[in-house]
Amino acid sequence: MVRKGGGDGATQFDPSVADLTSSDVLAKPDSRLLKSIHEGRPNTAMDAWKSKLSDEAIRDVLAYALTFSR
Repeated sequence: MVRKGGGDGATQFDPSVADLTSSDVLAKPDSRLLKSIHEGRPNTAMDAWKSKLSDEAIRDVLAYALTFSR
């Protein structure tokens, strides 16, 4: 079963993408999650968005991602 934000979508990555519904992700401070969106995650599928999105848009992405746990 695919969960919205669960990292288990139709496209698989190596390494796997983060499960945005996990307690590990949700326990991280917003500042760390914002940094991951802004700067990306080396050696993963998570690209940096700092040159593509404004800081406000990056905060909006985080706010949206945090809705997956509900």
